[in-house]
Amino acid sequence: MKVLLVNTYDSGGAGTACVRLHNALLKHGVSSHLLTMHKTRTDIPFHYSYEDMSGAEPTNILNRLNSLTIGNREIDTTTIKNISQSASQFTDVFSSIYSDCRIEDIPDIGSYDVINLHWTSRFLNWPSFFVSKIIKKVVWTLHDMAPFTGGYHYSNGFEGYKNDDALPHFLRQTAEPNLSKMLLAEKQAILNASTIPVAIVSPSKWLLQCSQQSTLFNKKSHHHIFNCVPEEFKVSDSATLASRVNITKGTKVILFVSDAKKSYRKGFHFIERLIDELPASQFTFINVGGELACHKSNVINLGRIADQNELAEAYILADRVVVPSLEDNSPNVVIESLVCGTPVVGFSIGGMTDFVTDNKCVYLSDDVSFQGLKKTLLDSLLSDASAVNNESLTPARKRYSEDEQAKSYLEVFTE
Repeated sequence: MKVLLVNTYDSGGAGTACVRLHNALLKHGVSSHLLTMHKTRTDIPFHYSYEDMSGAEPTNILNRLNSLTIGNREIDTTTIKNISQSASQFTDVFSSIYSDCRIEDIPDIGSYDVINLHWTSRFLNWPSFFVSKIIKKVVWTLHDMAPFTGGYHYSNGFEGYKNDDALPHFLRQTAEPNLSKMLLAEKQAILNASTIPVAIVSPSKWLLQCSQQSTLFNKKSHHHIFNCVPEEFKVSDSATLASRVNITKGTKVILFVSDAKKSYRKGFHFIERLIDELPASQFTFINVGGELACHKSNVINLGRIADQNELAEAYILADRVVVPSLEDNSPNVVIESLVCGTPVVGFSIGGMTDFVTDNKCVYLSDDVSFQGLKKTLLDSLLSDASAVNNESLTPARKRYSEDEQAKSYLEVFTE
């Protein structure tokens, strides 16, 4: 079995999940290769940039061309970029189906039994990719809603993907309020003409159900497979983080992890309010990832942590990990926290509800508001969830293991 995993980036949430699957497949004896548009890491085996595999440097089609033909309309690329920027305030990202990259023309692309697409915005050119006659099978792993919508990565409550994606509220004030409808119609026409078999994998049951209900993918086979956490994700014998972090004795330690602190969808405006409202004498906050615009004495900014052992130590230092997303698929942060035995607090939304099976480790507020999050956090600290032992962690470690994920993917690859 020879597979090619494709993701735009080799970092970020989707990039991390894709790399972990790639490594899990390699450990399982699968001939797995990883293709990303650019290559920023040197620690991943059998990892290639688009330029490595194709000999061509990737360029941005929206910068190169003055206009694109979508359906029977010619639309200025500046207009498309402006619409994408405007919509992204509500949808996290809004992207088209066009790219200058030609993944399907990479030498020996036909030698792969499966092309496993992941987060491919700005990388996958739909019109040329799906007419390929040498690609044998596609398995598409969903990291957000973009593959089955007219461009938006999260819907902000809009459910047009179940029909024709007409007039979403986040496009109504733009120059092309029906751009999502046009893009979805293009996707539908492309897939209708394609002979490539496509199967869908989702790490969350919520996103799986959205895809199953979508106009674009409702006739595809669907599979739910959790993301994994590598075996190496644990505190090493030489752990030093605790000695380097100045945590005030007797305080509850609250950890939050994200590179996308400015994304409204990620809900970090709630974290800022928690920092402001909870007494500094009782709470210490640890921030991992992008810098938080807060410099209070009880906030420890660790920045980005690349070392997996050190990141695991950060989780174990915490009493609670807060994941305040307003929309989300299956955050790596939650899985990482659970395998470390640190309880998670968040909202009962999207893929977060998949984790309620992890008893005494997941606290979700049905009230999606700051007050709901604050109350759930404080109530959780009154519970006995801190008394987590290795025996209670065994189910989570198995559920999110590399072995479980690799075996499940192989079943989909060979079906």
